[in-house]
Parts: sequence; structure tokens; C-alpha cells
Amino acid sequence: MNQRFCIGLGAAVVTTILGTTSSSHAEQLSAVSQSSHTNHLVAQLVNEPSTALPSNSNQPPAQAIIVVPPPSPAQPGAVIAKVARHELEGNQAATLYVNNIPVLTFIGSREQSDSKNSPSEPFLRATQVAEKLNQLNLQHLDANSIVAIVNPACNCYTIKVGSEDLVQINGKTRLPETTKNFATDALQATNRLRYLMGNAPPLKELATAPNPPSPQVAPEATVRYQGTGIASWYGYESNGRESASGESFNENAMTAAHRTLPFGTKLRVTNLNNGRSVIVRINDRGPYVQGRIIDLSKGAAIELGMLDSGTAPVRLDVLGSLETAANRQ
Repeated sequence: MNQRFCIGLGAAVVTTILGTTSSSHAEQLSAVSQSSHTNHLVAQLVNEPSTALPSNSNQPPAQAIIVVPPPSPAQPGAVIAKVARHELEGNQAATLYVNNIPVLTFIGSREQSDSKNSPSEPFLRATQVAEKLNQLNLQHLDANSIVAIVNPACNCYTIKVGSEDLVQINGKTRLPETTKNFATDALQATNRLRYLMGNAPPLKELATAPNPPSPQVAPEATVRYQGTGIASWYGYESNGRESASGESFNENAMTAAHRTLPFGTKLRVTNLNNGRSVIVRINDRGPYVQGRIIDLSKGAAIELGMLDSGTAPVRLDVLGSLETAANRQ
């Protein structure tokens, strides 16, 4: 009996010691120890088909889990979203976890660096979404406001919180155990978020966003032909920084960067692949990639239907005179 008592006491002491170790490390281990069991559980909770990950799937290592704090991390239970950096089929990637359940995987390329001094692009995108989710958790989000839509503006699928876009589901962002169908990935990721953020019932189908308004077209009398070439777009990491004109860059505004046109110049940009047009204002310098003539904001790229492709052949029409634009600076 004394021997059993000593063994039990020793086990209690060991348990106490282990319990005083870093809670964040314990969370890291629990976050990545769930593979097929985790996904089977999610499938049951949100009425998904069971898509358990195989035992040899690309799970991120425990030490890669990074806690993303909300604005007020002191509140108990504030941090529900975390990010894990890893590789996926040789590409840089990051997986977003909510309450230790994998929800979204962000994918980059082999060339993108993922060092401590230069985080990869997928990690930055995942962290941005994690910060937003932690903030919404502090604000006691109504999970019923999380929906997924078919967005005709970009021919893609968007997860929204109320009227605000949270993330787009496409070739660079998808369900961790992808169904290889972006619409299905979007619906399943949305239902996971609805459950994990507030136990909201699952959605049965995607909603459809209203068609975007017709693009503004300037009177032909004010148009002066400028040229054609390849357009690209920028956003995400540039959002909020100071542009070359001194303005704060807004990825959703109808603006663009050009190497030589005066700040304030208005251009009608036409996507030669689909005929869609948008009017932008030059407030930044670039692009600095050979063969490209204009760098559009994310919002302008959405209007032109070139968000997923990244680049598109365009025609530029200058609206008004360059002298008038120069006088606005």
C-alpha cells in the first residue's frame, strides 16, 4: 500500500511540474497533433463529407505555430486564431488554425523567403486574417454574419463577415485538405469559421454577390490615346503605407502607379482580354518590372477581372490633359 501511495504521489508531482511549463508550447503541440481525427471531427460538426488527412499529409511542425495577438491580448480567451508556417509540395505555405482546427491554407512559391527577417507572402496573408479573427472574437462576433459568396467582380469566391471581405478562396488560398473545387472549399471553410467563431449552423450553399456597377466612361472628347502593355496589381503588404505622392495607399481605392505620368492624372484602363474598363488616378510610382506599364490597386484589378491572373494586357487612355494633371500636384 505504501508503495502504491509513493507511486501515485510521484505521478502527481510529475504532472504538476509538466503543468507549469509553457502553455503556448502545449497549445502548439495540440494544434498539430490533430490530423485525421481533427478533420473527421470538423466534418461531423459542420456537416461536411469526412475528408480526413492521411497520416503522411503535410502537417506543419509544432514549433512553427505562431500566436497572433488581438489588440487587447490580456482578455482571457482572446487569442483563438494562430498561424503555422510550413512547406506544401515544395512551396512556402501557412495554415490558419482557429481553436486548434485548421481552417485555411495560404500558398506561395518556392522562391519566396520565409526567414525571421523576411516572412513569406502566404504567412503575411494568413497573419492578416488571424489578426482580424482575433479582433472579431474580442468584439463578440455574431458567427451568423460569416457567409461565402460567388463574386462575379473577380470570378472568385469570397468569405465575408457582414459587409466586409475577409478572404478570397482561389489557387493561392484554399481548404487545408482541399476538395480541388474552390466553391466547395469556400463553403466548407466558411462553415468551419461559423462553428468555431460562435457555433452558428452550417450554410448549405454559396450566396451570389450583386453585379458590380457599370464602369464610369469619360466623354470621348476628353480622351487622348496613351498606349498598350501589360498591367499588374499590388496590395496586401503595401496597404496603408505612404505612396510616392505622399498619400496613404488604399488597396481598395481606384488608384495606380506609373513611372512617368504626373500625379493626379486620370486614366481609363481597359482589359483587352475581357473588354472591362476602370478609371484610376495616378498617385504612386512603378511598376519596376520590365515589360509592365502600370501597377493597379487591388480594387482596380477586381473591377478589371484580373485579380487571380495577376497581370493582363491593357490599353491606357489619358483623360484630360497632362498639363491639368500636373497643376493638381
